[in-house]
Amino acid sequence: MIKKTEFGYKIEGEKGFLNIIFYDDNIVRFAYSNDGEIPVSTPAIAVEPKDIEYSQEGNIIKTKSLIIEIDKENLQVSIFNKNGELLNRDINVDLEKCEIEKEIIWEKGFYGLGEKYGWVNKKGTETSNWNTDVMGYSQFIMQLLRITILLYLFILG
Repeated sequence: MIKKTEFGYKIEGEKGFLNIIFYDDNIVRFAYSNDGEIPVSTPAIAVEPKDIEYSQEGNIIKTKSLIIEIDKENLQVSIFNKNGELLNRDINVDLEKCEIEKEIIWEKGFYGLGEKYGWVNKKGTETSNWNTDVMGYSQFIMQLLRITILLYLFILG
């Protein structure tokens, strides 16, 4: 079931909820949860959600820039540009493991994984948001560790 909210939509699937929040015509937050509540936002996001022009027909939500198709059963999302070209597709959404597998169609890059060191563009790699990914870390290097900011940026053009 897809319900309209103040800045987007809430979708209830078989195993959880997906909140879609709009920050602009081409900036969208997909927030998954088990209880229907929007997870607390990170202070890294310095903008507020916007009330933009969008429409919903069945399981498709359209803005001026994007077409978002939602599988209402398993909460998998496909994102298309305004010309209908596929940009990104979820292959698997597993809320029990807090795991989302994505298929990226275009060739530019994959950014926004909270990376503080190493290559910023993670295209072509397998990445886990794992906050204790350095064995034997100490307080001295805590600031160098990754922090999980579930914000993925897709750079086109």
